[in-house]
Amino acid sequence: AVMNMGRAATLPLDVLSAARRILPNAPYSGKNVCVIGGGPGGLLCAHRLRQSFNVTVIDAKEYFEMTPSVPRAVVKPSHHRVVTFRYEDVLPSRMGVNFLAGRVLDLKEDSATVQVHHDDSELNVKFDYAIIATGSETGIWKPSMDPRQSTAPTLQRRKESRALELIRMQEKLKSCKTVDIIGAGLVGVELAAELAYYYPRMKVVLRDLQPTVLPVLPPAAQAYAQDWLTRHGVRLSLGPEQDESEADLTFSCVGLKPHSPILPESCLENGWIRVSKTLEVQQLCEAVSSPEVAQEDAKPQAEQSGDAPEQTTEQKPAAEKEPDLITTQSFGDGRIFAVGDAVQLDGAAIPKAIYWAEEMACVAACNITAKEGIGASWETERELQMSPNLVCCSLGPHDGLFTIGENLVTTGPPAAVQKAVIEQTKMSSLRDEPLGRLIWELVH
Repeated sequence: AVMNMGRAATLPLDVLSAARRILPNAPYSGKNVCVIGGGPGGLLCAHRLRQSFNVTVIDAKEYFEMTPSVPRAVVKPSHHRVVTFRYEDVLPSRMGVNFLAGRVLDLKEDSATVQVHHDDSELNVKFDYAIIATGSETGIWKPSMDPRQSTAPTLQRRKESRALELIRMQEKLKSCKTVDIIGAGLVGVELAAELAYYYPRMKVVLRDLQPTVLPVLPPAAQAYAQDWLTRHGVRLSLGPEQDESEADLTFSCVGLKPHSPILPESCLENGWIRVSKTLEVQQLCEAVSSPEVAQEDAKPQAEQSGDAPEQTTEQKPAAEKEPDLITTQSFGDGRIFAVGDAVQLDGAAIPKAIYWAEEMACVAACNITAKEGIGASWETERELQMSPNLVCCSLGPHDGLFTIGENLVTTGPPAAVQKAVIEQTKMSSLRDEPLGRLIWELVH
């Protein structure tokens, strides 16, 4: 893990802020915060706000699952126990926040309607602030939470059901001679590497319309991953011309879809949640005419009745009027925030990764605290600041690569060790264990 380079100058204040969050000395506001979604971003929001607010986390399943570790769990189901935990075992007892297992059916400016899992009743949860951290879905790695979707793979509410699903998948893999993986991004490459390592006799075909694997990473990383896959027997089918598949089983690792059905359409942009740089959810307003159009529409009644003077050269004909201006305003009076994969921020391409979900969580939590005026003097309203993207990609259990921005930093066994350390310390942090929490407090 590497600290955000842009905040190096503020390290002393970051350490002080971390100490305030770890030690039970923060002022209590008495306000209620509802966190919708128990992924890494949502859990970090809950942790950052737990001392000063009454926090309730709502999630459609009863357990946390480390999504980047699912490829390993597919070929080694026992690994699933290492990268999951029940929310009830951590949130109320260790973190001191409330947990509600259910599906949010509707979100208003001051309340959420939740269908509670254990009896299917509907509960109205009132809040002063809300943070939407519902994430995204893409096949088996991030199953659907849409109640209208009945086709597999769908969300497994219980940890035991999810583990059984992975065991059945492994049993199916054992009988396969050929497996196709659609999508040569991070998930597809990691899965192909896991299959090549644990099933060396299996024919693994990695397909993508792009001309290279890992297209968003620097060329050196692409070359390293492509060489590793080729040496370990993975057949690469890249580019628009694809041959006919003869696979016994196909994994789709493409098509990221946001979880955002609880917001009105005016808050969404192609399904993604529209936010400001302070992570407040933004809602489209009615179109407002530009000054030129407003001036044209405000002509005296005499002009509209036919007594208008002849058009001058400065005046624009109606066909050349400036278009209406589209404006936004904060949804819920600036008390509803959104973080993580489901977010769309104008002017900034935010990677869909845990690191950035947690960076957004820090900004949202800081801004809620600032609105209540109970943070430290240096903890004022913040905007999301972009920095070079950090990516750690495993290539089987003993190899990998690590990049910062456009630079390939680490490869081979050191990168594999780094990935394992990140996984272990991150799970420790999410379980609210002291050592893991301390390490990741300094990262964000």
